[in-house]
Amino acid sequence: MTGSGRAWVADPGIAWRILLRATWPTPSEAPSAGSLARAQDLLHAAQGWARPEPVALGPARTLQDALATAPGESLLLGLDTDAGTLVVSGHHRHLDGLGLLAVLAAVTGLEIASDARGIGERPAAAGPLRGALARLGEALLAPPARPDARGGRPGDPGEAWAERTVLGTPRTRDLVAAVRGGPWAGRRTAVAVGVSRRAGVPAPGTLLADHSALLRLRGVERLDDAALTRALREAAPEPSPDAGGGSRVAALQRPLLRALAPRLGSTLLVSHLGVVAAPGLASLAFAPVTAGGSGLSLGAVTLHGTGTGTGTGSGTVLTLRGRAARWSDEALERLLEGLTDQLTDQTTDPR
Repeated sequence: MTGSGRAWVADPGIAWRILLRATWPTPSEAPSAGSLARAQDLLHAAQGWARPEPVALGPARTLQDALATAPGESLLLGLDTDAGTLVVSGHHRHLDGLGLLAVLAAVTGLEIASDARGIGERPAAAGPLRGALARLGEALLAPPARPDARGGRPGDPGEAWAERTVLGTPRTRDLVAAVRGGPWAGRRTAVAVGVSRRAGVPAPGTLLADHSALLRLRGVERLDDAALTRALREAAPEPSPDAGGGSRVAALQRPLLRALAPRLGSTLLVSHLGVVAAPGLASLAFAPVTAGGSGLSLGAVTLHGTGTGTGTGSGTVLTLRGRAARWSDEALERLLEGLTDQLTDQTTDPR
């Protein structure tokens, strides 16, 4: 992949990789490594990207760990032939979550659609420099709350994971509302919401890019349902890390980002790919980046036509991702259990 030519102003200690994991009903229905490699060659040529890396092979969890923190900005694929599972890893500078779905469609030949609506051209809250100064002021004076960090392995550069499938179609508002209770409840709860400016999965042949935006809601514990819905509808996006201010802004911000990283960010980042139609797949899971002081992100995707026990309806996979230096799989399981317990008492948005 090639960069945009604009300065990437973001925490250099974060692996800015987002992941999509797709599983077929049986291993024999999954694509072969050879067919994936051929399709990836065509995709890279059409997008003008550099020659692709070879398709990695191995157990799905091993691939997920490795591709989540892989160096560089290349698009990476990993295939578990025994489980019929494909892992797609893209750098957030070049792709957003809906772009990962487009990549999945391109390398597998599946027809994939999402009902994600996007936020259009909603203007950003401030310029890159003003936005950075505001966030730094918050970090110094009122850093966001974060759940008690237990079970991590200091110095571990990897990631920790927890995953659950819930019935129904909880939307972004429901997931953010769930953070107000259980083990997440606390003062100064800030939730970052990853959204796209564009609606749906990019059509075949579209030049892919990162069209994401970040909404940030502070004081979530004080918002009732109506206020939370209004805040999501009206929140101005944060300035993009692909900063229009150029290298001078980047040079000013990076030392501060490094020094204040533990106090920056949000209690949790939430990103939902919407209700996805992908005939032929048994499951999908999405993992956003683990940015900010808490280093926690919640990815959600509802695969239409799946569900627990019935084989019909919709099932939503929730993936909680955290940095292994601070979190263990077991700690994330407890946090995710608390969040899904809160979801059971909510009425989901039918839209």
